[in-house]
Amino acid sequence: MDVETPSFNGDELFGLFDLSLLAKAGMHEWLAESLNRCTHFFRASGGSVFLVDEDGHIRLKVKSGAQCRIPDAAEVEIGVGVAGTVLLDGAPRIIGDPTAEPFLVGKGVVKRSEVDSSMVVPLLGPSGESVGVLNLSRAKGEGPFDEHDLSNAAKLGAHVALAVTNAQLVNLLQSALDDRAMKLEQLQAVLDSVAGSVYVVDGAGRYADDTVPEGAVGTAAACVLEGVRITGEPQEGRAYAADTDSTWLLNAVPLSFGGAVLTVQDITQYQRAQNDAARLKRLAEIGQMAAAIAHEIRNPLTGIRGAAQLIAADESFAGEYSKVIEDEAVKLEALCSDFLEISRPLRLELGSARLGDVVKRVCGLWRPEFEHANVCLTLESAADDPTMTIDVRRVEQVVHNLVKNALQACKPGGRVGVKVAEGSLSIQDDGVGMDEETQNRLFSPFFSTKPSGTGLGLCNIRRIVDAHGGGVDVWSEPGKGTRFEVSFGKNVA
Repeated sequence: MDVETPSFNGDELFGLFDLSLLAKAGMHEWLAESLNRCTHFFRASGGSVFLVDEDGHIRLKVKSGAQCRIPDAAEVEIGVGVAGTVLLDGAPRIIGDPTAEPFLVGKGVVKRSEVDSSMVVPLLGPSGESVGVLNLSRAKGEGPFDEHDLSNAAKLGAHVALAVTNAQLVNLLQSALDDRAMKLEQLQAVLDSVAGSVYVVDGAGRYADDTVPEGAVGTAAACVLEGVRITGEPQEGRAYAADTDSTWLLNAVPLSFGGAVLTVQDITQYQRAQNDAARLKRLAEIGQMAAAIAHEIRNPLTGIRGAAQLIAADESFAGEYSKVIEDEAVKLEALCSDFLEISRPLRLELGSARLGDVVKRVCGLWRPEFEHANVCLTLESAADDPTMTIDVRRVEQVVHNLVKNALQACKPGGRVGVKVAEGSLSIQDDGVGMDEETQNRLFSPFFSTKPSGTGLGLCNIRRIVDAHGGGVDVWSEPGKGTRFEVSFGKNVA
């Protein structure tokens, strides 16, 4: 039985553009309600809407009634199946028996026994682009769609496509607004967690909200922001107020559209703690120095005092013990010179020499000591060892100290290997080794692991190597030995 379908009136068409449900419930619910309006108007028993996604695929969005059996992941491919062929053609069609339709021959379609008639409506945008497809169906006994339905469907398709496009734009805008609100909330949370003040400055140097830092901070901020303006790179600065003994750290990051974000953090307490720690460290070093001086001076003073007492008791000892007093006084003078040495700037007396020749000469002087201690000393030197600009006496001092330390770290039967490469040398021993704590303090003044050591040997080594523009690296493990690697920079003559 044929049932005549009325034409759409203005209110019914306007209902398709009512986006209040979209704002309340979302895109899916709005589409479901729009589909319900269409199926109700055409007295259809089922319907479905496929829409083009951002990736270009045409996917099922909503379904109802007899078409609820369509898989949720169903897609339409242009030119394939009923909907795909209608989309390619661009005009709505009524489908009775799809296998009898000439334009569907070879499209792989089958007739569904429960469907008496279908109407497929392509949804096209203003420029003719595919927005999606609307499918409506009537079951057996409900009567087929007719030409009047098709005429209404042709008119309806444009309105539905426009309504869907509007809804998608509104949904996209709402998503953007939601994303913006989320990012603003995240930004506010970040700003609230910053332990300081945050300022936004435009390209003309104006502060947002008229919040302008003043005093020492304002002066430092001007310098930092000027640096950002000139270089276009992040800048850092500090501000200090002597009247309150306060310190601030400033960081300015440029913005792509001009201006910058300036953060100001009060680091007064941190700076005071750092100053206190540095002061305590200096006091500790002074204490270590005093202890080292006292320890080193005690022995010569004891010798001088003993010799003086013997001379006082018997003047006949004067000739013998006056030499003792003189020798001990010389030792005291040497100690004072050593202690003063670390406080003076190091002056190098540069000359040309081969590092291999310097090391070979020092190792030759120490070889009898190694033989006496039953420790094997080996030396490897590159044949193309270049001539360098170095202070030969100071470099010899470095090699003497390192070779001596390696010997003292070894037990009888141990081995020490010295290698000279281009501008560098390494000294490896298989001695007692050092733990991490000892390595961390190794180059500190007055730190020594030897009962009779002054703790100045390695400290002076570091000063000499630094003065040559080189560096010292240490690898050590308790019970497995130690390796010193020393480079003297690029001072090739």
